[in-house]
Amino acid sequence: MNKKIFKQPIFYLALFNFFIGLIFIFQDGILARTASYLFQLNFIFSMYILKNTENKK
Repeated sequence: MNKKIFKQPIFYLALFNFFIGLIFIFQDGILARTASYLFQLNFIFSMYILKNTENKK
């Protein structure tokens, strides 16, 4: 990873979504599992956006 990624606030938001998704994985219930998947997908899309914005600069 490039150090420019660490300076962007969306990286920290993506990291937060990743850890919240990990917490929700271990909860019982269909709502917690769905929330976990959504947080993990949000993390993946955020990292994809970061990668594309870094390549354009």
